[in-house]
Amino acid sequence: ANLPLGKTAHYEPETKNIVIYTDMRHPKDILRSLSHELVHHKQNCDGKFNDMVNIIIVILDDNDNTPTLVITSDNPAYIYENSPVGSWVANVSAQDHDIGSNGDFILTTDSIEFQVSQDGLITTNTTFDYEDANQRLKMVSIFATDKGKHPRTGEVVLTVIVKNLNDNIPMVSEYTYCPELREGFGRMWSCQIVATDD
Repeated sequence: ANLPLGKTAHYEPETKNIVIYTDMRHPKDILRSLSHELVHHKQNCDGKFNDMVNIIIVILDDNDNTPTLVITSDNPAYIYENSPVGSWVANVSAQDHDIGSNGDFILTTDSIEFQVSQDGLITTNTTFDYEDANQRLKMVSIFATDKGKHPRTGEVVLTVIVKNLNDNIPMVSEYTYCPELREGFGRMWSCQIVATDD
């Protein structure tokens, strides 16, 4: 009873004894403890003290996990120019540790040049031309958005490098050459022909 939150009384159902701690306690407080333990004794005598109650606690999932994504193939990924639409580029895997709709997610990309399937297959949505310097390097964002009431979105970035193919015929500046030679030039002469290959 000297401790503010210490024991004040307890009931022993096996022996039907009530123990009351009285040291330094007000008589009204002692009587409150006694009446409380007498209720336990009555419950025990009526066979209610040992009754079991099953309590079912349902824990609802809070959408507290953001989906995580991993590129499971090479990153950066390499594709050749002129590859047809639908060509494989890379694979992505996603995971969400929530359960139910909070753990279900959809895969998307904000790129119009690539597409991602729900099983994580990333493919081309256009053809690329290496000779266009703007098409040689692509940064593709892949998103996983869960279906929770307040959706959470994870992101991973795939680097795609377009490789060159020898797909252009060298071009010469002129197809017909008619060099003019002056008299007295001698037996040796030179001529320059320019050819380009993109």
